[in-house]
Amino acid sequence: MSGGIPNAAVPYDDFADGVVPPEMEDTGKIVRKLEAWHKPRKQLVRRGWRDNVRRLMGELKLPVGAERVFRYFTLPAPEMLDVRTLEQAAREKEFKVQFVGFTNARSGSDDDRQLQLGQTMLRAQADWVHSASSILHYRLEELVEGDRPVARTRLKDYGPFHVINLDLCDYLLAPGPHAKLLDALSRILEMQTTRHSDDWLLFIATRFDADSTCPEKFERIREAITSNCAVSNEFKTGLEALLKIGVGTHDEILSNPAQLSQDHLRDTISVGLTKWLASLLLKANPPFELEMMRTYVYAVDGSKHDMLSLVYRCRYKGTPAPAATSAEEAATAEATREVLLGLRALDKTRKLVDLDAELRGDDAIRQELADETKALLKQANYSDDVLGDYEAWAEIEAVKAEGGG
Repeated sequence: MSGGIPNAAVPYDDFADGVVPPEMEDTGKIVRKLEAWHKPRKQLVRRGWRDNVRRLMGELKLPVGAERVFRYFTLPAPEMLDVRTLEQAAREKEFKVQFVGFTNARSGSDDDRQLQLGQTMLRAQADWVHSASSILHYRLEELVEGDRPVARTRLKDYGPFHVINLDLCDYLLAPGPHAKLLDALSRILEMQTTRHSDDWLLFIATRFDADSTCPEKFERIREAITSNCAVSNEFKTGLEALLKIGVGTHDEILSNPAQLSQDHLRDTISVGLTKWLASLLLKANPPFELEMMRTYVYAVDGSKHDMLSLVYRCRYKGTPAPAATSAEEAATAEATREVLLGLRALDKTRKLVDLDAELRGDDAIRQELADETKALLKQANYSDDVLGDYEAWAEIEAVKAEGGG
């Protein structure tokens, strides 16, 4: 594996270069409140991230004597709970986590100041956090803006990464000329596959709603599905069964995201996005094979399920297979791989886990997750006053998820 650690002399007070200055004391004036990602069920998602990271750490093939650095790209919330959750795995597997994050927090805002403070505190834990970890002032969309985006250059300096965690508060398929998250994801895949020589993990959490879905971006997802339907009756039949639609009606039903129910949109994005990602990875040289792991759905606020949390392992396939003897054989081999990946995506989507339902009525696991979350928030300097209200707040939010609030 290759992967660079930028020059340690980078000036951290250079905002023009996108770097957030870490040297800052907590004045006690940062306003901290409980947010949607503090609910107990989100800790179950973070546990899944941690367990996949631990597994990958145990399987990485590092050169003898190489520094045990685990490179992790994130879009951190101010408390950086996703990074903090990796401590146990990093200590157990004797890795130092080098986190690199993009943030669009306004300079000087409470979120910005909390990120600065959290970065300083984490980097002080030198036994498991790498000193070159950084939070950078870039939006993810900046990876595709302009001919030679600075954000892309900076990300290349730190990559490739063992984990790409795109824990979005936004819609991956959002409409609008500046909504380029799907294009940014494509650019990240390109950067990862041209420089990586080992397995890596991709985490994606995205909102979904018909009113917030761009028809043009949805078309990319739809095409990934219809192409599989065209060459595989098994896939087409499985899709119709998953969506509970009539035989031969998928083209009409998927033609307009605005007419899809929330459940239809959820399953279409889960299958179509997975198929789209798999196709891009297979076309890389050398190729990577996408393995879809456990998938979650939950309600961000209220009872409407509108968040998908997807986990993938991108498996390095090494030297490309010998070229087929004819164009026809090559096309057949590619179509076979595409169909198999599509069938796997259908199977994983059928097994999608409703997080709110999973925890409903299980007081023991909810309390366990709540205690873990509170411990992480305490590490992030949340006061005892705020944490003292946590259980009551979490109970109110659980009632909302059941449609009672």
